[in-house]
Amino acid sequence: MVGTDTQSGSETGIISVFYDRSGWDVLLRDILKWCEERNHLFSCDLSLSEDRGDHIRLWIYKQEESSVYREIHSYVKSYIEANPSTRSRVLPYGKALWCYYPNNELVFDRFKINSYPEEILSVRRETLKLYMDLLEGDYSVDGIVAVCLYVFIKLLKLVEKDQIERAVTGIIDEISENINMYNSTVTVQELIDGLLESNDVLGEMYTYWEEDMEWMPTNMQEWLERIKGCMDRYGYPYTCATICDLLGLGKLHSMLIQMLIQMWYDKYRMIIK
Repeated sequence: MVGTDTQSGSETGIISVFYDRSGWDVLLRDILKWCEERNHLFSCDLSLSEDRGDHIRLWIYKQEESSVYREIHSYVKSYIEANPSTRSRVLPYGKALWCYYPNNELVFDRFKINSYPEEILSVRRETLKLYMDLLEGDYSVDGIVAVCLYVFIKLLKLVEKDQIERAVTGIIDEISENINMYNSTVTVQELIDGLLESNDVLGEMYTYWEEDMEWMPTNMQEWLERIKGCMDRYGYPYTCATICDLLGLGKLHSMLIQMLIQMWYDKYRMIIK
């Protein structure tokens, strides 16, 4: 299904590529390469999701040629047929009844893309590229959460010291506004208890804070310089919530990150100020 961008009159569309996350790295890099070779013809936005099954969302907009949407559809379809993925996670009991889509399937315009300012959209692809490098092929939810903790601590260092506490406490408000929490807080606490029982997560987060800029990967340094302008304008909580959305983190794991950052700050606040 193809829609129309009312501002430009060009075709737009959202393709959801249901493909097991164990194969996301290669597929994402292939799609990004294909899109960047044709970026003079259209603009696109890529994001990850676990809604109704693990998938990659590709939003095509601002087309100069109407054939682009059909071409990317054909390209991805051919890729999946040649490289079908095998589901690596067993669906929780009952999930199969709730409209989960089959693996290795393309679905069109079934999901809404959050609306972001153009300035945010312009750095989303660079943010996804950064995470792809930092994840090193591990797109498990645990892997994404671990990298988010690292990146969010680095982002916090860009905040003025007298504003850090406000930034930390503001994350939960931002996430709660954008994610329906239902009654998940107990489950989040259980996740935290399990992590803290076997790992010094808060101590590891403090090493992220103490790490010198020169020890960070070059692409991380460049990304921080670029995103600082967006964060200065939209705030630390909004930036973190946007990244959680980009990476397809659900309510439980978004809140897990927020609560761990809050606990880390409470423990080390006197040292980092």
